[in-house]
Amino acid sequence: MLLTSLDDATAQPAGAAPTGVWGGAPIGNIMTDTQRAAIKEKIHAELKRIETDIAALEEITRPDKGDEDEATRMSNIVSKSVHDTALAAARTRLAGLEYALKRIDGPEFGFCIDCGEEIPQARLLAMPEAARCIHCAR
Repeated sequence: MLLTSLDDATAQPAGAAPTGVWGGAPIGNIMTDTQRAAIKEKIHAELKRIETDIAALEEITRPDKGDEDEATRMSNIVSKSVHDTALAAARTRLAGLEYALKRIDGPEFGFCIDCGEEIPQARLLAMPEAARCIHCAR
């Protein structure tokens, strides 16, 4: 097939079901209701798990005012740093999952926000908050 413009690169063969993008906007809703429901279920389960993790990490990272020797104090500083990093990552993932839950019923969900191509179902099940295809995420 000879491409006559950049838009031709996203064109579908005659008779094919509409997929991907056309002019930068997602077309077609490739994801089935069953697939969408499975991803919603995964998001809800992950939200519950992460909220529990955040509560535990917040408890761990609370300052301890007990009497400690210097070695214990240094160990606690290192542990707090590790837990603070894990807490920040959990909060970031929580925000991503909440955003995915808001977008999941929209026509743009499941399409890469950079290139507009469909994000594979397996990627969305593994990382429901993924807004980019693997190629664009690299």
